Amino acid sequence: MLVHNTRRLFDALDLADEAEALGMGIERAEYERLTTLSNWASSFLCRSHEDLGRAGPVCPYARTAIEQGLFLLGEIDVPFDHIDEIADEIAVYKEWFVSLQGVLSPERNACILLSLPQCDPVSTEEIDHLQRRLKDQFITEELMVGQFHPHHAEPGLWSPDFRPLGRARAGHRHPAPGVVGSPVPRQSNRLGAEVPRGLRSGDAASHGQLPRSARRRRSAPPMSDETGVHPSVERALSAASAPWRAVRHDEMDRPIRSPDDFAAALGWDVGRITKSLLLRAQRGDAHAIVVCPATAKLDFAKVGAVLGTRYEVAPREDLETVVGYPVTGVTPLGVSPDVRVVVDAAIADVRSVMTGGGALGVEVEVDVGDLVGLTAAVVADVTRSAG
Repeated sequence: MLVHNTRRLFDALDLADEAEALGMGIERAEYERLTTLSNWASSFLCRSHEDLGRAGPVCPYARTAIEQGLFLLGEIDVPFDHIDEIADEIAVYKEWFVSLQGVLSPERNACILLSLPQCDPVSTEEIDHLQRRLKDQFITEELMVGQFHPHHAEPGLWSPDFRPLGRARAGHRHPAPGVVGSPVPRQSNRLGAEVPRGLRSGDAASHGQLPRSARRRRSAPPMSDETGVHPSVERALSAASAPWRAVRHDEMDRPIRSPDDFAAALGWDVGRITKSLLLRAQRGDAHAIVVCPATAKLDFAKVGAVLGTRYEVAPREDLETVVGYPVTGVTPLGVSPDVRVVVDAAIADVRSVMTGGGALGVEVEVDVGDLVGLTAAVVADVTRSAG
């Protein structure tokens, strides 16, 4: 989470775990609005569309910003008849945004989505007028500002019949009205202006600082357009001819905010939803990954007994340098053989489990036997009761 005075910005990782998000002081109603916004971005902006008129995702920049921790979501919770106050708030966020963008390398662009929860989603002329009022000022600073709402009628660049700012993927909710801000990309001089309401991000930081998660990610992890999983994961599974399937959170019939949500959407026991924890030896540079039920607690004494030395949770920057996967997409599949793997005995007798897909919001169902074999894992009891 980023904080500037009373304003906050959140990125997708802040919203990945409902309990942690609520623990940061997000009200439940705000959390639900922000996750709707985040889900809209991943299910619509980051995906291709048959009516788009060109290849690739609806917004070419959203996926990279999300994966780099630079897709920031927040709210301006002001009555819409106080239009000048809203404009002033947007100006504050704009200056904050400029200071954040100023510490990024040229090839990395942040994106801010500000929701306007008190804007009428039916009578949206005011938000269109607000965008026109702000547009020239943003352009002079090489920034773009767009508005999104269900009735947005402006066509896309490549197809007059495609309305990117007013759409949502079939079966998914369109977020409440809002505005989006981003730099004008150097390579095209125009960004796909489609975003929903919201606007916040990162770890706690002062004005002018990026979230630590964003500063550590020097480049966005690649993602397969077809399956959504990281290419390293896909190569590891394909090379072994192991049966598997990718499951995207945004394709579920409900929001996925916890392992229980995911299990319920699949009709599974929650014990088959796993987490993969990257650990580092307390002495030396050795790393290990432990795969266990998502609701289980790791017993570090047991891990040390299995691996012969004491381990601790690895710092987040090791995710990039050691495995190359985001924190919510970690998996032992496709990582260096130097990283030792332990599979908890609690899942040893289960036919298949869900493990990370090496990307945000994508998981892979794989047979436990294949998971153990592909990663040369040790199977051992390394967890303790969650109670």
